[in-house]
Amino acid sequence: MQGTITDILIQALENINEESLKSFKRKLSSFNVQPPYKKIPRSKLDEKSARDVVDSIISYYTLKDGPRITVKVLRDINERQVSRDLQESIQRESAKKAKVEEKTPRKSLVPDKLRDATNRIPSHTQRRQHHRQEYGKENVLDFNNSSQSSDEYSHPKTTQTRNVRKSLNMNTGQKPKNNGRSSTPRQSRRRLPSIKLAELTDTDIEIMSENHEGKVHRFACLLFKHFVPFRTYQKWTKNTNFDGCGGKYAIPDNLQNAIIKEVRKFFSLKQKDKRQIKTAINELLRKPRLSGWPTLI
Repeated sequence: MQGTITDILIQALENINEESLKSFKRKLSSFNVQPPYKKIPRSKLDEKSARDVVDSIISYYTLKDGPRITVKVLRDINERQVSRDLQESIQRESAKKAKVEEKTPRKSLVPDKLRDATNRIPSHTQRRQHHRQEYGKENVLDFNNSSQSSDEYSHPKTTQTRNVRKSLNMNTGQKPKNNGRSSTPRQSRRRLPSIKLAELTDTDIEIMSENHEGKVHRFACLLFKHFVPFRTYQKWTKNTNFDGCGGKYAIPDNLQNAIIKEVRKFFSLKQKDKRQIKTAINELLRKPRLSGWPTLI
């Protein structure tokens, strides 16, 4: 995958003329990037070949973000067709990688050493495994216990226990209180802590405006994808939704407020629009993407 993406970037830069390549280097050296990234010094770009420039891009911005930055810089120097072709090539490679990962058989949940000589799982091991899996569906959020980078949130531990007791109607003839509603207190909704949102520039807004097709919920989803790092999004899928209904976590307050604030600048929000935004973002979290956020041009 790495070699393929690098070759695609090299081919894109070799397809532009010498003058455009010089413009690309000048723009790249002044391109605004967010920490922990730093700008590439002009000394590493001047008089360098397309291959050397790509090596610097991957070295400074990684294989994950380097292609996206390359697409934006090409667009900024008005090499729009080359930028579009590059974006499509990257998306095809990402889709190809996703298909390969889907076909790769997953390892068994039970280690080989737990199997007996007949390659069967001992019954007591099956019972313990089944118990852990069933319990995990209800009470445990597994985020792989991996260490988080500084720009990602630390997921709060679940400290609330589910109240599964129901009020009992003993048919005593007494009228139920609260107009027939259960007196059991409703479980408070849990919200994820605030995250560091990616900076939103005028260029980003311009690109989103060209891609939202006049649909408020589509614009909200583009903002969500811009603000939330893909790795963070992957940890939220299937355990988080827009407002924390259904026993899931709600997206952070600062993210929800930022999306609504930007949407209001372009749309007059009605109740129907708010429902569409909630539904669209919930759908994005319920059906997780596999190959990263697409690059808009």
